[in-house]
Amino acid sequence: MINIFLVLIVVTASFVLTTRNIRSLVTTYAIQSLLLSAIALMLYAHEGGATLLLLALITLITKVLIIPEFIKRVHQQMPAKRDVGFHYLQPVFAMIVSMLVFLVMYYQLSQFAVPLGLT
Repeated sequence: MINIFLVLIVVTASFVLTTRNIRSLVTTYAIQSLLLSAIALMLYAHEGGATLLLLALITLITKVLIIPEFIKRVHQQMPAKRDVGFHYLQPVFAMIVSMLVFLVMYYQLSQFAVPLGLT
């Protein structure tokens, strides 16, 4: 179940890269944060530990409820005249670069797994 939620986080991250509407970005941020909170709750149920429960609650309260509401209020008071534009990377290129960075980091960090006894 955790793997499904992790895939959903990657899907929402790709949606963030391709959307241009500020309200959609805030909603996607809240959904992604909710998924992170759910993962922390699942890990708490599986392993126990008050830290995971506290992390899930803090994530839920701040990243799912408070921050999106604050951003929505600011956007209502100071509406952007146009949607978010792509200034540096186009969405497809940004996704390709993100995947390449992820693969390079995975390769680099996996080299430390054997000496640390993590395999």
